[in-house]
Amino acid sequence: MTARSPRESRKALDFPDNPFDAAGYVGDLVCLVLGAEEPPPAAQTPYRHWRADAVRRITGCLDACVFASGVDFAAIAAAVAAHAQAHYGKDGWDFIVECWTLDEIIAELREEGVASRSAAIADFARIAALLDERRAEVRAEAW
Repeated sequence: MTARSPRESRKALDFPDNPFDAAGYVGDLVCLVLGAEEPPPAAQTPYRHWRADAVRRITGCLDACVFASGVDFAAIAAAVAAHAQAHYGKDGWDFIVECWTLDEIIAELREEGVASRSAAIADFARIAALLDERRAEVRAEAW
């Protein structure tokens, strides 16, 4: 990455008025945050590929930060699965048991930013209730 003056760095953080410059803004911001190299010239690599690589790098950094914080998503997902099994047939928890794998539960926890067992169970209770409500609507329409 080329060294930038403080003024250039501040300018890179100002969102552009022209929406066509937004991609360049994002690229500059990623360079500042990650210390990444400048995007390669378009003749060498399309800019969208560089952006996709930057997004993968940012996601990896965020994942590392979450796992470094000591959150054990596998244990939380196992607790959700155990709770769902214990409440099978009540309030839609059977949907969680039958339709969700542990990997999918972990993905949902990470997406929602859930870091405790009680919050995870509450999040999945909401999902189960929505599915159970839909099931009740389908049953009501059948008669």
